[in-house]
Amino acid sequence: QRAVYEGYGTASSHTSGEHQSSRLVGRYYIATYERRSGEDDNYQIPNQNFSVGSTQGDGPTGTMTSDPFIIRGNTISFLLGGGCDHKTTFLELLVDGYPSLRATGKCAERMDRVHWDVAMFKNRSGQIRIVDNGSNEWG
Repeated sequence: QRAVYEGYGTASSHTSGEHQSSRLVGRYYIATYERRSGEDDNYQIPNQNFSVGSTQGDGPTGTMTSDPFIIRGNTISFLLGGGCDHKTTFLELLVDGYPSLRATGKCAERMDRVHWDVAMFKNRSGQIRIVDNGSNEWG
């Protein structure tokens, strides 16, 4: 667990206004609110110019799309948290380049497991696209 994730509170903080736990599993997650980038020559080492807890707010927007892959299984699952506006902040599956499935967060830092049934898309080209086009709270 990287230092950027230290010091955040309990899952109940969603309603109390305190810092929230993301329930991070693994080493990283993709987010735009925090400002704790890696060093230029080694992204795994946090950049010392930005202290633990540094943020850049909800202003940054953009998309990130995976390289294409062949859908071989029946399910895709992932952890998703953050914004809950299904029109501006979401994760989607592109099949043969077309948006086919979409999921959004619950306006909470906590990441919950999402399962997609992708059996109908087997042996077709897939991509995962993360979209953050919101600049307001949870955007």
